[in-house]
Amino acid sequence: MTPRENLRLLLDGEPPSWVPFTLDVGSIPGFTRPVQERFERETGARDPAEHFDYDFRLASVAARSTLADPRACYRERVPEGATFDEWGIGQAG
Repeated sequence: MTPRENLRLLLDGEPPSWVPFTLDVGSIPGFTRPVQERFERETGARDPAEHFDYDFRLASVAARSTLADPRACYRERVPEGATFDEWGIGQAG
């Protein structure tokens, strides 16, 4: 069975032969710069997906808020100094 066939079983609600894995977890795929540098030093490889033979690769698109002023979406008063990330999520300053 190929990794693709195994992943397809899982996605179809069937029990896979093994648990498919990847180390790309979280909102930003891949390693942080310090982890990537250590990985390269210790393995001599550049691509963790190839080195560890991930069962699947993460594909994502860059999502950004198109709102000119995210404050307009909030019903309550936005605290002075609040900042907004690229998705329009506010953080109190």
